[in-house]
Amino acid sequence: MPLTAFGYSDTGRQRASNEDQYLCLRVGDSPESAHVVAVADGMGGHAGGQVASGLAISALEAQIAGLDAAHLKSEPDATLTAAFESANREILRVAAADDSLTDMGTTMVAALVAEADVTLANLGDSRAYLVRRGVIGQITVDHSWREEARRHNMPMDEIARSPFRETITRSLGVDDSVRVDIFEFRLEPGDRILLCSDGVHDLLSDSEILRAVVAGKTPEQVGKMLVDLANEAGGRDNSTCVLVHYEPIHSTTGAVRRDREPAR
Repeated sequence: MPLTAFGYSDTGRQRASNEDQYLCLRVGDSPESAHVVAVADGMGGHAGGQVASGLAISALEAQIAGLDAAHLKSEPDATLTAAFESANREILRVAAADDSLTDMGTTMVAALVAEADVTLANLGDSRAYLVRRGVIGQITVDHSWREEARRHNMPMDEIARSPFRETITRSLGVDDSVRVDIFEFRLEPGDRILLCSDGVHDLLSDSEILRAVVAGKTPEQVGKMLVDLANEAGGRDNSTCVLVHYEPIHSTTGAVRRDREPAR
């Protein structure tokens, strides 16, 4: 198969439970099969965080259920956006029915890969990276106060001291509507896609992530290596990653960002 995918998650060294969830789903049995992969990082305490991330992943699975690879290839952005909107509604519904879950929410980053075409969607600070020809690039943009402050050229020492530095500015389960970032690009032979929670990217530099991705011969090896490195760096959070490897005959270029406004 041109595509192989693998997910790995660990509680870490300082948390009692794992609020992260991931998905690796193959649609179809032919060489043209599509893959849907995702990472969700729950917020709102271990109970609420686990529930919210689980609801998000379940909503994505439900959106994919019954669809074939041809449909996913023809409407990838609409499919992912609908999944995020469904997840948001379900998290709000469940939270409204249980006072103990009032503050729950979750990030989610998801990729739909159909042959060489990739569509990414994200809310929050769980990230997607592309590794191509020995170079790593972050595709998604963090929805966080820290990232917004950095983009407004606030000094890094001020960002590090701010009480808002860990604040997520967009996520599932907070507002009645969501604005999902959509990115589209085409894979080249040898490309690697990495989705990960902040338990990985907050503790590892891009160069450390790149070395692990390049060193691992399989997605399984890379996933285990990244989680082990995050734990060696302190393991202060849950760490989760999903790897997609692409090894066909040919392909082409570039990543484009599009913001999708909430449905009216």
